[in-house]
Amino acid sequence: MAACFATQQFAPGYYFDYSENMDIELATNSLKALAHEPRLRIFRCLVQAGPEGLCVADLATQLNA
Repeated sequence: MAACFATQQFAPGYYFDYSENMDIELATNSLKALAHEPRLRIFRCLVQAGPEGLCVADLATQLNA
């Protein structure tokens, strides 16, 4: 794997709101951005990588870019 420069981890409580309330219109508009195949492929790779994430070089390798 390529060297990653990101050394900090996310603090889920700080970055994400788990109030279990969802604004359907906001969620729909946000997900529209994934309607393009390249963006969806990137999103899928990042989700599969989990909290550790991926370096740009590793992401490019996985996507054959």
